[in-house]
Amino acid sequence: MVGLVYTLGMQHTLFSDGPIQHTMLGCLVEHHSRFVQNIVGKEPGDEAVAKGWMSSLKDGLEWHQDTIRLFGKSHLIPRLNAWYGDDGTDFAYSGIPLKPIPWTKELSNIRMALFQHTGINFNSVLANLYRNGFDKMGWHSDDESQMCPQSPIASLSLGASRKMQFKSKDATNRERWEVLLEHGDLLIMYPPTQEVLKHCIPVMRRVTAPRINLTFRSHISILD
Repeated sequence: MVGLVYTLGMQHTLFSDGPIQHTMLGCLVEHHSRFVQNIVGKEPGDEAVAKGWMSSLKDGLEWHQDTIRLFGKSHLIPRLNAWYGDDGTDFAYSGIPLKPIPWTKELSNIRMALFQHTGINFNSVLANLYRNGFDKMGWHSDDESQMCPQSPIASLSLGASRKMQFKSKDATNRERWEVLLEHGDLLIMYPPTQEVLKHCIPVMRRVTAPRINLTFRSHISILD
């Protein structure tokens, strides 16, 4: 099992440069604006790394579009995705089984950058490609049984700016929270966010450019 920096109940940051911290129903979510440009780049504001990652991932990952069945009918999921990870990190969502694809050079570089700044050696990542503002992700939680519930999830955004919304799993609670994720931003969702909240990427009709989102996770590998 990977070593974890986060301790449940402590509202501290894995980073030293002061991200924006959001709390909702006892859950902590950190927004690191322009993380790639200001932390990973050679100097603050460096756009080269973020631009290179976006181009390389868009053209180089093994994107596919899954089909799910709802109310007896088949529907294409409104985005493309790809699952990468260590051996043994098999994954499934909405009844769709996924075998991990070996890490690419760019994904390995991003994984290492996150490890250097969080101390967590994430062993898997779900990549999503939103081709334009009509691609979306519905309300859900990243609480699959294969995921380590004590580990944060690190979500990296590249490309077009898109909104991410949060709400309680308790339908009687009407509280909502929204954040705009821009090119190079990093979002850290700490436990118990996945157990308490749902999140989504809504349609933004005026967005014409693509966005890539990488959610790095700690999978309870069958090889552990």
